[in-house]
Amino acid sequence: MPDFLGSVEDAGEQIVRAFASEVSAGPFREADQKVRFDVTVSVSSGEFFSIVPDISPSGDLRFEVLPGKHGTAVLNVTAMDDGGLTMEANASTSVTLVLKVFPKPHISSVVPRFGKTTGGNTITVRGAHFGSEYSRGYVASTYGDISVFA
Repeated sequence: MPDFLGSVEDAGEQIVRAFASEVSAGPFREADQKVRFDVTVSVSSGEFFSIVPDISPSGDLRFEVLPGKHGTAVLNVTAMDDGGLTMEANASTSVTLVLKVFPKPHISSVVPRFGKTTGGNTITVRGAHFGSEYSRGYVASTYGDISVFA
């Protein structure tokens, strides 16, 4: 299971197939047991998920972030067996996952709105989340020259 997962704002329902893989209930004598996952979530502020993160018995992670939301959530995942025939359930070691939802860039203005049809115009684009360490995970100074063609 990875310790970091990235997504993007307004991505809708996310299903990560085989997120928890190669998980067993224990040694061969416990083969009749089934594994379930307990996921607890902490976020820095307010409501964040429209579908709270959950991991299916087959290991698929499913979640959905509320529209317009971005930020970081910490998921604590514990695999537990059901105890099988003896009903003696055992919990495995918990794993922590950081889920970062990156914001989509938002353009608030483009000035000037019209220019020469021959090109070579200089324009100013204003907005948010064009490429900061927060919005993309790396520093904007590593981008190099940026060109926009319209």
